[in-house]
Amino acid sequence: LVQLESLQNFAINLQVDGKEVTPNLNKIAAESLYFNNFYAQTAAGNTSDAEFLTNNSLYPLSVGSAYFTYGSNYFYPVSKLLEDKGYYTSVMHGYNNTFWNRNVVYNSYGIDSFYYGDYYQGETLGWGINDMDFLQESVDFMTDLPNPFYSFVVTLTSHHPFGHVNEANRVELGEYEEGPLNDYLEDIAYLDEAVGAFMDKLKA
Repeated sequence: LVQLESLQNFAINLQVDGKEVTPNLNKIAAESLYFNNFYAQTAAGNTSDAEFLTNNSLYPLSVGSAYFTYGSNYFYPVSKLLEDKGYYTSVMHGYNNTFWNRNVVYNSYGIDSFYYGDYYQGETLGWGINDMDFLQESVDFMTDLPNPFYSFVVTLTSHHPFGHVNEANRVELGEYEEGPLNDYLEDIAYLDEAVGAFMDKLKA
């Protein structure tokens, strides 16, 4: 299960001067059940709220972060459901283990292994390990996990503030080249490349 940081629906199938911004994600969406009428329910917990929603099918708090306020509570997330079915469970994220109280929360989720920034060798870009290296190394970790396994993977390079990968000039926005929209789309195009390489390595 992969959570892509700050990915907005408008970027999917978007073309700029006839070039797809997210060709790999477009292909995945076309071959999958794709729900584009989807509304973010995150609040002050931001990325951690998205994790909370995804793993527990519960709304986060309207004020504050569920990961801090209720981080030690007992939950029955998808990881425990699968663990009951014999799955080994893991989380992979390219930042430090204490951010958003993840070290406490994942313990309350009963996660068997948490691979965070210190486990990765890739170059730091923005908040943590760049998505290309992070996703490639995450596949390496997955190959060593007992089968069957569940891995919750959270990307990071496209986290605000945007503009981490502008030098590659993946998207040509003309007069908007120096603005925040270009910064965002450049990071999302990079994320898409990383996801494409991730899918290729998973298939291999």
